[in-house]
Amino acid sequence: ENAGFTTGTPWIKVNPNYRTINAQSQLTDENSIRSYYKKLIALRKAYPIIVYGDYTLLLSDDEQIFAYQRTLEGQKLLVLCNYSGDRTKQVRLQDWEMEKAQLLLSNMPVNQDISFSLEPYEARVYLL
Repeated sequence: ENAGFTTGTPWIKVNPNYRTINAQSQLTDENSIRSYYKKLIALRKAYPIIVYGDYTLLLSDDEQIFAYQRTLEGQKLLVLCNYSGDRTKQVRLQDWEMEKAQLLLSNMPVNQDISFSLEPYEARVYLL
């Protein structure tokens, strides 16, 4: 009832698709938004660089890609996000120190090519 969010009367109308897209279905779906946020929170707890690392904006002229790097105690973290509904221009990972890069999180299946296009709304987090 009410998509699993309340047993009372909701203050906002529940979407008609609530029987298939609801809180209960998020609990068991490894690809759900809930699961993704749990992975993000786990990363934040496991890697102090995410909280305390120095922030450097990359690709500042690119209107589609939000890219930044964090550094802390010799460790580097690279975050790449496509904020558009379009495939972006090629991203070349050799522009960063990717020899020993470890993909920590992505919201899409990833191939390990050095050059690739980010899919619409794709986000990746690499530990360098």
